[in-house]
Amino acid sequence: MSEIRILSENVAAAMEAAPPEMKQVLNILLGQQAPKPVKKPLAEIIRFADVCAAAGVSEYTYDDDVNDDLVTRVTNQIDRCSLINRVANDCWMPKMNDTDQPKWRIWAKLEPTSKDTSDPAGFGLSFNGCLCGNSDASLGVRPLEYFKDEPTAAHVAKYFLKEYELLMQLEWQLWAQETL
Repeated sequence: MSEIRILSENVAAAMEAAPPEMKQVLNILLGQQAPKPVKKPLAEIIRFADVCAAAGVSEYTYDDDVNDDLVTRVTNQIDRCSLINRVANDCWMPKMNDTDQPKWRIWAKLEPTSKDTSDPAGFGLSFNGCLCGNSDASLGVRPLEYFKDEPTAAHVAKYFLKEYELLMQLEWQLWAQETL
């Protein structure tokens, strides 16, 4: 049995260059993970509906229902942030063990959402800039947190920071629920 190996950064190019019957094979092999190249400039992607349109998926697939259980809400929010990341990065994926590859992250401060510092009600993220790192971060870091360059990270922070903030809040709620 032969094996087909395609590096993640070459998948989009392979899909683009493949004849229709090969695209069908690649879609079957890669399933839902097959990246779809962005068809519009990142500057035009400013709402989650734009992200979904660029990825060729229905926005309703990613609806967040506050009545869902917390685990489902966390999973849905991870999916939303992953889609934002995939579209913003135009299918670029960080090589987590490559210390020579720059990887950009949004740098944001945690800030209380309440003016009463004696009884903070939660937190928010305040965008401060972007950081670049090359470290080997194969443990405890998700690719959805990395961007291919500083302009991409800054764009996502400007228009989608609330999505990442919600993910962090839901994950903290889940952690608190599991530890109490």
